[in-house]
Amino acid sequence: MMQRFTMVILIFCLAASAGRVRAEESTCTVRYLSAEHVYLDTGSNEGLVVGSKVMLTRGGKAFAELEVVFAAGHSSSCLVEHREGEIKAGDTGLYEPVKEISTSTVVAVVDSVPPPRTRETWTQSQGRQVDNHLKMRGSVALQWDHSNAGPDRELQTDLVSIPFRVRIQKPDQNWIFRARGSLRHITRNGYSSGIPGKEWRNRIREVALLWGDHRLAWNFALGRISTRATASAGPFDGVNISRDLGLGLRLGAFFGFSP
Repeated sequence: MMQRFTMVILIFCLAASAGRVRAEESTCTVRYLSAEHVYLDTGSNEGLVVGSKVMLTRGGKAFAELEVVFAAGHSSSCLVEHREGEIKAGDTGLYEPVKEISTSTVVAVVDSVPPPRTRETWTQSQGRQVDNHLKMRGSVALQWDHSNAGPDRELQTDLVSIPFRVRIQKPDQNWIFRARGSLRHITRNGYSSGIPGKEWRNRIREVALLWGDHRLAWNFALGRISTRATASAGPFDGVNISRDLGLGLRLGAFFGFSP
């Protein structure tokens, strides 16, 4: 007989974005995908701006969340924040469009409130202000798993694990830091001398610094890297360089060592 007890504590760290005027939800469609980005058929003219969140749905159920990292007039590119299934061309997305603010309104607001403490960049081609604050998102969980085994339940195992997922982004400098994995410590009692009583079994799937220039479509990654384009090789410690050629095509190279 075996008894098992599990306790999980979740801690979520969500970054708040700057306030914007929003309207009712609108829809968009996934046009195509690359190794790192999801491209939509909707852009700034329809109210999608850098930092907007897009919820992908299929069959009336949400299965993925995207964040817009570049927006043209009628198209945009996004990074995948979270997904529970494969993203395909033709999937429908929901988002809250950002209303345009007239120049006179902006002047009135600036005259009536003190200047902000942090610097913001005005993007003339988009005709709006872009939030350049440091953004951090992710989650950390603390899990304790205790089990008793054996006829007299004399074999005991305690597993303490800390799974984590962290993403830090500086939009005006085009770089992102990503880390995900789990720290695990195992304690055993009552087992033979050949089985260690205590041991660490950590899993670090990704700890990488990424940089991308959306105007030139270049992307660089350094560290422990794990991408869909290199999934067949698994996570590796090294460098990845790629360029988006458009139409769902990407050319790149990577080299490093398997951890």
